[in-house]
Amino acid sequence: MPSRINPGKIEKSKSRINAGGENLSLPISLSFSFQFLQEKHDKFNFSGKNTDYFIILFTRLKELSTWNRKRFCNERSDSWRIHQHEWSNAGVSENTYGTGVNGVKNDEHDEASYQFQLSANLHGRIHGFLIGEIFYVVWFDPEHKLYSR
Repeated sequence: MPSRINPGKIEKSKSRINAGGENLSLPISLSFSFQFLQEKHDKFNFSGKNTDYFIILFTRLKELSTWNRKRFCNERSDSWRIHQHEWSNAGVSENTYGTGVNGVKNDEHDEASYQFQLSANLHGRIHGFLIGEIFYVVWFDPEHKLYSR
């Protein structure tokens, strides 16, 4: 049985690191994990995408990596379209990420699920879940296949 992700309690909003003998205080910001990426999913993959897609992808990830969890969860702009998934919505083509054992539902992942867009309609969305300050990318959705239009 795989271990469950335990986000733990985030005690402070800053971390301290020792860089060349100097203690630096850094804000805790989002980071990205691809541990649960389903790159071979029939609907959600990036095969055949050109260089422009990946430039946009990494530019967006870089920008989001300067944000903290609170900003990400509260962002409501049209340029990001960040929101939690509503798996029970009739317009959603899937009902879970299936990140549990043998592709079964994983409540922890599904309840913490979010999406954000790469660009206005052209490059689609990224779907994943947020635990602590880590956004676990599960699906690339360049063709907007999770939500029907």
